[in-house]
Amino acid sequence: MSPLKKVIFAPLFLVLITCSIYFYKLVLIAYLDVFFGTYGGLYEFSLLAIPLVFASLAYCLFITFTQDFKYTFVLILLTALIPFAFLDLYLSIVIGIGLVISLTIVYFNLQTNLRSYVNFKPTDLLKGPIKLLNTFILLTLTFGYFLNANSIIQTQGFKIPDSLIDWAVDMSMSSQSMNFKGEKYLLAQALTPEQVELLKQNPALLQQYGLKPEDLDALAAPTSTQQTTQTKTSRPETSPSLQPQGNMKNLIKTQINNMLDQTLKPYFFVIPILLAFMFYSLASLITWLLTLLLSPFIQLIFSLFEKSGFIKYEKEMREVKKIVI
Repeated sequence: MSPLKKVIFAPLFLVLITCSIYFYKLVLIAYLDVFFGTYGGLYEFSLLAIPLVFASLAYCLFITFTQDFKYTFVLILLTALIPFAFLDLYLSIVIGIGLVISLTIVYFNLQTNLRSYVNFKPTDLLKGPIKLLNTFILLTLTFGYFLNANSIIQTQGFKIPDSLIDWAVDMSMSSQSMNFKGEKYLLAQALTPEQVELLKQNPALLQQYGLKPEDLDALAAPTSTQQTTQTKTSRPETSPSLQPQGNMKNLIKTQINNMLDQTLKPYFFVIPILLAFMFYSLASLITWLLTLLLSPFIQLIFSLFEKSGFIKYEKEMREVKKIVI
């Protein structure tokens, strides 16, 4: 086989693994927010997993056509240098060592299969090493994610994403604003202050609206607030700190952050482990779904290679020794 055919998949593998490390960096930057995105991290982890799975496929194809450790050793060294282009020095060393170990183990695993097979079936030979390489690389990236998350938490503390706190505070405030239910809440928006005063002077009318005397003060509060807001439309607020609802929301957020900080501080060492578990679970789930497509894809690749003349098959007749009684 010509040297060009032996290394044809090396550039493709390097490009794909570089893309995977780049998207891995984006996950590290948003180490916590990534799990609370619009799609719960599926989009970000898909960007990480898709090039990773195809990089594993390209690497196994490279070994299949090369079957020479000298070529593979050079490719492994080039791969180990990729993290230094995106990550800090300490993390790059960890990821680089993990990639060297993973690629070396898979090389010898696949080489053993290529030397011992009887009938060449590309799907059976390659699918196992591809899954093994995905697992090893994901474990390496998970360990790097753990180190990154642990460093951030130990230096900056653990902070719940603002989007999650805002959602919880908004839900809490909306539920508290419903201090009376159903028609009473609608009535609070419909009645004018004059009508509320009229109800106070005519208690008999309260029964028609299904109200109690103590409800009138609750009805008067939102209506008076609306009236105050309408009188100030000609003088727009210039400072958000003057808005009562904004002050209340910020106060609640501050109290929640302080409470969580005091509650979780003794358990900071556990949080990176849980986050790393979430990282590996979500990433491995996506890679597992992608590997379901490997069998037809591998079969298609070798079928195209055979028809294009890139590879050819030879049949061998071997003697078989049998016992006859």
